[in-house]
Amino acid sequence: MRPGYLVGRDPDRALLQEHLPRLGDALRGTRAIVINAHDALGVPEAAFFDAYHLKRENARRFTRFGSERLLAELRRPRDRPAVSPAAAGRSRAPTGT
Repeated sequence: MRPGYLVGRDPDRALLQEHLPRLGDALRGTRAIVINAHDALGVPEAAFFDAYHLKRENARRFTRFGSERLLAELRRPRDRPAVSPAAAGRSRAPTGT
């Protein structure tokens, strides 16, 4: 979400932090993979067309990041833990378009 919109709706980020565990609970037992790019990409205000939609060049960056994370997750041996959101932020996030 656009940072300014999120600050207005969730200034202390409590709603966002509550959402992730609920999402995990809803998907438990499925083969779904959640990729949380919110903090990892640090998308600036100017990257958004509106509250939720990225401009074209930023959508490409987001898609590339999601694709790389998804492939990394699919290649991960099942006996190894998933990459933590903090570690995802330190991963090589794609740059440019």
